[in-house]
Amino acid sequence: MQLQTKVKNKISQYKLLRLDNAFPKVYLKSSKANLSLIGLGANQGRIRFNFKRLIRIFEKSVFVDLVATSPILQNPAFGFTNQADFFNAVIVLQTHLKAKQLLRYLLYIEKQFKRVR
Repeated sequence: MQLQTKVKNKISQYKLLRLDNAFPKVYLKSSKANLSLIGLGANQGRIRFNFKRLIRIFEKSVFVDLVATSPILQNPAFGFTNQADFFNAVIVLQTHLKAKQLLRYLLYIEKQFKRVR
């Protein structure tokens, strides 16, 4: 079986969700220099509320431009399978921040969501 067919079969097992008008969506073109792909994931708390809240934070940010979001996929946990399903998405940002600066900014946002590492 070809890889492309295997991937399509695997993806079809997941539930595809749409969250209001924010996922999936193409937002804008940016003149900022650095393109960044950021993975989102959650399986605890107010997931849909937090995804929407994160989008609002990025929409208002002076540090990044929100360029696009992927669909949200709901998929079962793996490894430690005795837990809730995960919701995952990808967002595309453009920024003038360097990699370490962007990481610090994203970690600051994580703290606002009270994420425990």
